[in-house]
Amino acid sequence: MNRRRLKIIEPAELELQDIYDYYEAESTNLGRLFINEFRRGVNRILQFPQAWPSIEKNIRKCTLKKFPFHIIYAVTEDLILILAIAHHRRKPDYWIDRLQ
Repeated sequence: MNRRRLKIIEPAELELQDIYDYYEAESTNLGRLFINEFRRGVNRILQFPQAWPSIEKNIRKCTLKKFPFHIIYAVTEDLILILAIAHHRRKPDYWIDRLQ
């Protein structure tokens, strides 16, 4: 089985922190619950990177189960690159310039 490395680009890391902060401010431990759901999504991606819909060449989106977010990621032979943690209602392609 091919084990791919995981990398989260800085803008996606900032989004993750912002989402955590928002949920934590809404309710104690809700941010932690979001992070746990994000990690479950990442683990599913690492196990089955091709399982989610393709939205661009080699770009896919994994929908989180309990929160209104997608993990937008690129797949290469040896890397899963997380490009964005995008809200379902946010402008759909705001992250597209991150492909460079």
